[in-house]
Amino acid sequence: PAQRELIRMGQEGLLVRGGAPGYAAALRALAAHPDALRRMGLAARQSVLDGHTLDGNARHLATLLTELAGR
Repeated sequence: PAQRELIRMGQEGLLVRGGAPGYAAALRALAAHPDALRRMGLAARQSVLDGHTLDGNARHLATLLTELAGR
């Protein structure tokens, strides 16, 4: 799942199981801990800026294609 590639549990967000009850529990936990919510939001933003921008992905793809062309 793509979410697990972007989100480390408790660091950039929460990975939730259990359908609606699980989501509700996660939302209650986040509402009760706004500092943690803000910290995870900032960490998630930085993670995307560091490794998941359009330019970064384009550079990575160009590198892979260059390597494949050399084979």
